[in-house]
Amino acid sequence: MRTWAELLKEDLKASAEEATEYLRAILEENDPQLLLHALRRVSEARGSLDDLDLSRTELLAIVRTLSSQSAPLPQAA
Repeated sequence: MRTWAELLKEDLKASAEEATEYLRAILEENDPQLLLHALRRVSEARGSLDDLDLSRTELLAIVRTLSSQSAPLPQAA
């Protein structure tokens, strides 16, 4: 019997869309440790984050969540 972590890794590896939605859901939690863990899971499953369909705003939100700075996000162009 496979563990939840193994099943998640398979899902993240099989689908860029699934990996993108997983990170979006984690981002809503606004928890740097949880986000870091999720980014690690996705990058281990997929090898990189390059093929994910994250917007510029979402990428900036990731950086902001992981950063100790509380500067406002720039407006998307």
